[in-house]
Amino acid sequence: MNRVTLHLAIPIHWRTRVRNLATSRVPLGDVWFVVSAAQGIEYLLRPHGVTKVLNAVEAALPFQVWALWLIIPAIVGFVANRRSWWPTAIACHMASAAAYAGLTYGIIAGVINAGQAWGWQVAPAYALLCILHGFWVFVDIFRERGFEPEVRTGMTEDELIEAVPGVHALVIRSATKVTRRVIEAADELRVIGRAGVGIDNVDRQVATENGV
Repeated sequence: MNRVTLHLAIPIHWRTRVRNLATSRVPLGDVWFVVSAAQGIEYLLRPHGVTKVLNAVEAALPFQVWALWLIIPAIVGFVANRRSWWPTAIACHMASAAAYAGLTYGIIAGVINAGQAWGWQVAPAYALLCILHGFWVFVDIFRERGFEPEVRTGMTEDELIEAVPGVHALVIRSATKVTRRVIEAADELRVIGRAGVGIDNVDRQVATENGV
């Protein structure tokens, strides 16, 4: 099984929490599905018409439909993670991301159209869940293609050096510095992917010398 490390730049106060989840026995993908299922159950418990003024997107469908849109992919995705059905898990994350994208847009557009300074507070949470489900699509694509992703955040250079032996690929953001020491410690590294623009944080000369 090939290993790929996904190294993310996350604000410092979130790093410990995310790292604890990533190293626990509960996969992060399962956490997002559980949150989505809880949101779907909350829709089932809402009284009819409660958000129609603020959120035109929510109002476009009955709450029961929103509930099923969130609950069904969450349950199926949770099972898919247990069974390693990665194409199914990918589809479930995509369905969940689409739902949260619509809800986020609906809330923001509704608040703007109403000319209000309140009512938008839940939009960042929905946007974050959209991003997380979208990111886990790529995690499961790696799994589908035979890689075993490891999500690490907030690592120092020394911690990264300890983590890279045996890793075949690194996917990084701008905060991660792939130095000579890191590349030389990664004895099986084949590729470095940069999620974003520019590769100034990668020592390209050393990477080329080491066949990366």
